[in-house]
Amino acid sequence: MGAIQIPLQNGVKFVDGLDGFPAFGVTSEADLKSPFKLILSDHLQDFAIIATVRPQSSSGGWVFSVVNSLDTVVQLGLLLEPTASGDQWNATLYYTDAKKERHSQPLASFQVPYGKSWMKMIFKVLPDQVVFYYNCLEAGVVSVKKEPRKLVFDSASTVYIGQAGPILKRKFEVSVVVFFKCHGPSNRSESFHALLKRQDRPHDTCDRQVSSSSELYCDIDTRMSKNSTSTVTTVGKSSSVIRCPLMHN
Repeated sequence: MGAIQIPLQNGVKFVDGLDGFPAFGVTSEADLKSPFKLILSDHLQDFAIIATVRPQSSSGGWVFSVVNSLDTVVQLGLLLEPTASGDQWNATLYYTDAKKERHSQPLASFQVPYGKSWMKMIFKVLPDQVVFYYNCLEAGVVSVKKEPRKLVFDSASTVYIGQAGPILKRKFEVSVVVFFKCHGPSNRSESFHALLKRQDRPHDTCDRQVSSSSELYCDIDTRMSKNSTSTVTTVGKSSSVIRCPLMHN
């Protein structure tokens, strides 16, 4: 099920994406949401998120969020907001156990150049650290203590694009493409593009050398072996290459 249908709903428009490929622009009038079960597994452990975004407003906001049933806590989300100096963005990944916490908890934050141009951000979440890639270059690593080790979503959680719901708000005018990859017993690949449904999207890739194991990023959906790579709606990775798809079914 797609939250964006053709013809487009209010607050959503076609824009020129990276390298001229088409993408979706989301304004403050948009209300993009979906039950999380249509997009994600019921829990996360080790995973990666790739977001290709172009801010349209200087105030920032939520690129995406997974909010609990009361719409009061962001269990998983990416918040982009300007620094105090105004010359950079803070890109903050949130990771919260809504059963224990009353407020959304940041897991890791990285600074990227301020502006309104397209940028690719990857958050690779491992047991004790978060690795950040900016435009397919490794840009930072922080040690973290994930609580809980496995994030289990509220059964009635909602996925939002460009906001965090009617209570937390922080709507973001942004052009956005978000992909999601998890690794676990289900070996299930998932894409927030279910909220931005469109057929025959073109894509590009960029390759960079990285040093970590291939296990997390093998795309099981393609039936590839452990040392294979993939560019299908996820971050596909071998032991030496990370690939960053822009748009792909």
